[in-house]
Amino acid sequence: MATVKLEKINPSGGVSLRYTVSVFDDFSFELNTPVSALPLPEETDDDNVLVKVEGNTTQITFSWLIKPETSTMVTTDDSSPLPSTVQTVNEQLRFFSNMFQPRSIDDKFRFTVDDGNDDIQKNGFYTKFSFRRTSSEVLTYRAKCNFIVGDVITVFEEDAPSIPTAVSAVAGASGALAVSWTAPASVGGSAVLSYVVMTRLLLDDAWTETASAGTGVTKTVTALTPTTAYQVRVKAVNSDGTGAPSNPIIEGTSG
Repeated sequence: MATVKLEKINPSGGVSLRYTVSVFDDFSFELNTPVSALPLPEETDDDNVLVKVEGNTTQITFSWLIKPETSTMVTTDDSSPLPSTVQTVNEQLRFFSNMFQPRSIDDKFRFTVDDGNDDIQKNGFYTKFSFRRTSSEVLTYRAKCNFIVGDVITVFEEDAPSIPTAVSAVAGASGALAVSWTAPASVGGSAVLSYVVMTRLLLDDAWTETASAGTGVTKTVTALTPTTAYQVRVKAVNSDGTGAPSNPIIEGTSG
């Protein structure tokens, strides 16, 4: 038996909603599937929010039967929290229809699968939730949830800088990678203040970010594994936000 835990993450990093399923079926991964994130609610009336999916992304879908005896829900900072007890099927439907929804472009979601061996945990964007009831299952709903995990970028098009270009990465000293780039063609709503260099090992999910000390267009990333291939991206920062990372992803080998 496995357990799936869904959590809604606040912009501050805390968890506000949690849903646990102790029995489920039809769990499936669709790796590197070309996907498009659904537009999330905007913070202003301006039509300038971009939600883009780039690079190595994964769409993850799983489904389960909603039953009172197998699921629990809890809210941690809602004005009318649900008790951390077993909920009826209708309470669970209302939970997903009304509460467990993106309210801001900063809302992210986490899911954890625990099968008694190695846990699988991912953060991503919740893009679709659906229910299905068939005539043969009059009292049972089947739920399906979709996540996008990976390089999902949300920026304000008119405010954040555009992407740096001509990124290169060459070996530096032992365990170092010398990265250079060309400044963005558009600084956005305000001047560029700094840059962030993103590095990760090939085939690794997680990026490590190293901030530059100013507006220079070079940065040496240290404390890397010597003579090892890394992927590199760069993004620009101004007072309005952080722009999207450079594309395509560049590869370089550390010294």
